[in-house]
Amino acid sequence: MCGRFAYIASYDKLKYQFHLSKSIEITPRFNIAPGAELVCLVETEAYEIQSVLLRWGLIPSWVTDRKKIGSLINARAETLFEKPAFRQAMKSKRCLMPMSGFYEWHQEEGIKQPYFFQKKNRDLLAVAALWDTWQHEEEVIHSCCLITTDANPLMLPVHHRMPVILDEEAQAIWLDNTQCDKAQLLALMKPYPYDDLEGYRVSTLVNKADFDHPLAMEPLAK
Repeated sequence: MCGRFAYIASYDKLKYQFHLSKSIEITPRFNIAPGAELVCLVETEAYEIQSVLLRWGLIPSWVTDRKKIGSLINARAETLFEKPAFRQAMKSKRCLMPMSGFYEWHQEEGIKQPYFFQKKNRDLLAVAALWDTWQHEEEVIHSCCLITTDANPLMLPVHHRMPVILDEEAQAIWLDNTQCDKAQLLALMKPYPYDDLEGYRVSTLVNKADFDHPLAMEPLAK
């Protein structure tokens, strides 16, 4: 499961990397937790990529009582087309969740030790995600969840799952909601090449969801 990540990209960085005509600018955040509003990317009917704000924790549109379903922050790639919570969104509500890097934990000598994973070149990760809109009377919530797959060799010593990270070609396929070829989409959900990523131990202060500081992303001294 992926339950925390960082997003510190500038307005221009997001626009340039994902070829946006305009973008949303938000304050850098170093330890984003479920329930937060975050930047996601969707493709418009005019085939332009647009940035939007969504709440992390998917609430399917068909849910009558959102408090009963809990917080759907991750979806397993293997069951996307089977689980009712994700089946409909797979057909027409696919999006990308850009992130500077994500955290994962490993039990070490009785301590939950956090690790941070990012691209070596510091580009944003484009993580496959789903979104939906839930409405009850006057309350409207636009929400999302990210998709996970098996860990690559870099991640595996820390955790057996990782986010589905898409390259530029895969991003175009994923965002095209006019198409929904099951085999083609599932083929995208493979572990990302480990030689393009780096991971390292960070401060256990990250374990606190309200610790939002640049130190969260800094490697621990060896």
